[in-house]
Amino acid sequence: MADLLRLFGRQPRLVSCTGKLIKYQKQLRPHSAAIATHADALAPHLPRILDSMDVLEPYLSALFDDALPQLLPYMGALLDELDVLAPLLPAITSHRADLLPVLPYIAPRLPSLRMFIGTLSSRLDALAPFLPRIAPHLDALLPHMPLIVEHIDVLIPHLQVLTQEEALIALLPYADLLLRSHVGLLQTQAQKLADPTSGGVSG
Repeated sequence: MADLLRLFGRQPRLVSCTGKLIKYQKQLRPHSAAIATHADALAPHLPRILDSMDVLEPYLSALFDDALPQLLPYMGALLDELDVLAPLLPAITSHRADLLPVLPYIAPRLPSLRMFIGTLSSRLDALAPFLPRIAPHLDALLPHMPLIVEHIDVLIPHLQVLTQEEALIALLPYADLLLRSHVGLLQTQAQKLADPTSGGVSG
């Protein structure tokens, strides 16, 4: 920790963190190498990280391990939403391997997902395998998110089909109508897409 203090002493932005760094030195000691390596990039975020240690302490290993370079570009966005994300951190960290590759899509849109992130996180076991397909279409899906979340348990059994590129492109223009009034039809269309002998999505 002495090496960290010397390093932080050369970082004007981090001088104000010295007291909290000392307070949490026991918790941070296992991660001192990662913190020192990325000190310049971490500097803008360390004050908030230290202020949030009561929330983040159980997840420091997930924060400061080899995934840190992937997290750093989005650290500000994640900390901005920590009040919403905090109760969801167990689910988020357990699916970290699935979430890290789609972080460039999700992190900038967290403010728009605030109302839905709790429900979506509670279904991560089912959603995680399909995130690479869903995330690139997030902007198109966001307007429909209230209905998607409302019917999430109906949609989950059909995600293997509904998240295919062809299905997403075909169904997105009708998503609001299907989700609002014709969820049964959406299920039927998913079953048709799953059946290679069917005619696909009908007009």
